[in-house]
Amino acid sequence: MFRHNTAEQHLGISVFYNKKSWPDLIIEGIDPFIKSVEKIDKFYIELNGTMGFHILLVLITNRKYARDIAEKVDVYFKKFLREYPSSNQELLPSYAIFQNFKNNTIQYNVCEIVLANRRYLLYKHQLSIVLIKIFVYYGKNTLDDLLEIMIQLFTIFCNTIKVTNQQAIKLFSDLLELEEKKCDSEIVKKIAGLNIDNFEKNKSQIVEYLKKHRKVDRILYNESWENTWSITIQEYIKSFTNNINPVQNIDAEYTFIIQELVDTFDFNDRMSAYYLFSEGLKLVS
Repeated sequence: MFRHNTAEQHLGISVFYNKKSWPDLIIEGIDPFIKSVEKIDKFYIELNGTMGFHILLVLITNRKYARDIAEKVDVYFKKFLREYPSSNQELLPSYAIFQNFKNNTIQYNVCEIVLANRRYLLYKHQLSIVLIKIFVYYGKNTLDDLLEIMIQLFTIFCNTIKVTNQQAIKLFSDLLELEEKKCDSEIVKKIAGLNIDNFEKNKSQIVEYLKKHRKVDRILYNESWENTWSITIQEYIKSFTNNINPVQNIDAEYTFIIQELVDTFDFNDRMSAYYLFSEGLKLVS
């Protein structure tokens, strides 16, 4: 369960839970646990579909508190799974080649914990706070509405980094191209056709939303999760622009911010989201 880094330890816990009930696990399980346990320095969450659908929770604490927190984790989540088990019916197929872990179980260190640097950890921590706030706000509709939520997140991102619509179109077109390179050409062609149809069906709503909310000078938003996301972006950008050796390729950092966002949410419709967002921007430019 432990990852060592001098006085700091990382505890990696995977809670295997029916994906349809992830909102319950986050809102009723993970969020209250994090708020109730002292001595957790940082944490981050990843939604995951490998080896069975689960939510990875990584807790960062001082080594002297690690065993006590680990025991609290074990007791708390085993009790949660006993009292609020997710359904074993209609389990969605995962992405695993090998046998999945059983639903409604806790496993330790089944996912590699990779933290390249402190800046990366801080971003993942703040992004996880955004994730929790989004699930609390949208509740059981979060996963069904995730495509629309991503377009909102992309819009706030572009407002925060103060790029023009043309710059945003290029950024998200490049992100789409990176995803297309991972796929077979026939799959890319099929998805492209679906994206065109989807955009035509939803064009008026997308354009109306972007005309209303795509504002480079916007600072404050109506919802807490929106403001937290904007602040998260600002702080990440500040963390490398203030560096003694600043990052030269800022576009690579912007790409990283978005890729980490969609990965954290285990968002599989990213190609559609990139396409819909960039095409919508072309009509408001």
